[in-house]
Amino acid sequence: KIEHAAPDMHEEKLARELAHTLAHLSGTLAVVVCHERPIIHEAGFSQLVRMRELTEGHVASDVERIVDIIEEQPRAVSALTEEVAVFINGEIPFTRTRHVSMVVTASALPSGQPLLAALIGPVRMPYNRTVGVLQALHHTFSNHVHA
Repeated sequence: KIEHAAPDMHEEKLARELAHTLAHLSGTLAVVVCHERPIIHEAGFSQLVRMRELTEGHVASDVERIVDIIEEQPRAVSALTEEVAVFINGEIPFTRTRHVSMVVTASALPSGQPLLAALIGPVRMPYNRTVGVLQALHHTFSNHVHA
């Protein structure tokens, strides 16, 4: 059992660091979910608080609802994308939002465990940067996806 615990701890650390790196690079909220064994990490809430477009109460509840969906249904969200998917404003599946967008990718950790990474921000988020960040992540980890 001790041998099996080491990879789990390594993957949890990797997921946590990945969330912080994605939030830093994108300037948005990053949510990383390893969904065979639920490991959920979020980073970048402070960045959202500074965005004027996201300070209203109903927008905060939209963000919370999206994060809840990602955490509760990572496989369903992963199924929405082959590489990187962009959902602007009311396009986000499973919920209705009016001021929030999401960029998402599905990949896998080196162990093969499924990985979902989502960047959540205002409708006017820098899409070129957020898509580029997730494309780099997807390509880096895509060789770990089991066919």
